Amino acid sequence: MGVIVQITGPEFTQPTLALMRTVGVGSISVLQVYPGGGAPAVQTLVPALTTLKLYFGPAGMVVLYLRPSLVTSELLGQLQSAAGRPVSLGSQGTDTLASQIAADSQRQQMERWKVMQETQTKMFEIQQDVTANKANTSNKAENLFGGYIRS
Repeated sequence: MGVIVQITGPEFTQPTLALMRTVGVGSISVLQVYPGGGAPAVQTLVPALTTLKLYFGPAGMVVLYLRPSLVTSELLGQLQSAAGRPVSLGSQGTDTLASQIAADSQRQQMERWKVMQETQTKMFEIQQDVTANKANTSNKAENLFGGYIRS
């Protein structure tokens, strides 16, 4: 299982070198990139990701928490090429992967609750149908037996 790591700007070369001393080759599952103080030097991301390329695990990815205006589609392509992994922009309201996981968990819990409610409703309907059918079957049997005796 890989690790989730972060680098923070505004310049990304030094944090990348420090990160290389703490993680092993093939161990990064998610690299989160934050702007830090000041204007991020996005041009330093390409060499930084090139340096980290071997440190990504098989399903590794890069999430940029930078203003979308700083990351052009051309730069995004260069970053993906440099990292050899998918690179995406993180949403403005979501600062960490943990909050994304929490949101997914809440959504799944709501879906489970909805399925449970639907299942309980169907079970109640089936019980009502069975009860009504028992009464009808019993009445039919009594009528047939009564007709047999009367004849």
